[in-house]
Amino acid sequence: MGPAHRGRGGGTNVGADLSLDVGEAALRSDSGFTVYHTTVAVAYADSTNGDLKYARLDLDDPTATWYTAVVDNASGVAHINLNLHAGPAEIGLQAQIVYQDAGSADVKYAYRNTTWFVETAASSGKLGDYTQFYFDGSDNPIAIYFDRLKKALYASARMSDGTWAKKKVTTSAGPSSVALNERTGHAMLSWLNRPKTDVFSSELI
Repeated sequence: MGPAHRGRGGGTNVGADLSLDVGEAALRSDSGFTVYHTTVAVAYADSTNGDLKYARLDLDDPTATWYTAVVDNASGVAHINLNLHAGPAEIGLQAQIVYQDAGSADVKYAYRNTTWFVETAASSGKLGDYTQFYFDGSDNPIAIYFDRLKKALYASARMSDGTWAKKKVTTSAGPSSVALNERTGHAMLSWLNRPKTDVFSSELI
């Protein structure tokens, strides 16, 4: 690994909220071992401009440099969750992000094909003070988010036609965590109950 380099922000405030992930795509089998292609990526908030941004680096290419892009030109973003996973474009490993649009208090979902596509996963209310997401057995993303007015966690699942369907999961004080085993597909949700006295867990898949 080469020396670290300090970024030059030019007065821009970034990284107040961010999410990092490492993705591995199996390339081939060699002498009984699987050879993987490895990428490190980060999704982060540009607090000065209100944007959601994304950067990635190919760890297997010694000449690679950081690729950066604006994902969503917004009026503020927060509660960012990034996952490098097979996605809706069915092209293998894709960068996918669930986050709160702080201006509208909606839950947004973004994925990258050759460019970035942004969809509204859930709206109507004060949503997304906490966000998580995972994938079903067909690699469809499912966003878990907190509804501030109803004080409950909801799940919003992306359908094959690009629409989103929501359902209530449980009442909650808000804080939650989804643990996804990328190799087995098992997912577990943990959350703080509304009285803030106990933490509960439930298997999602």
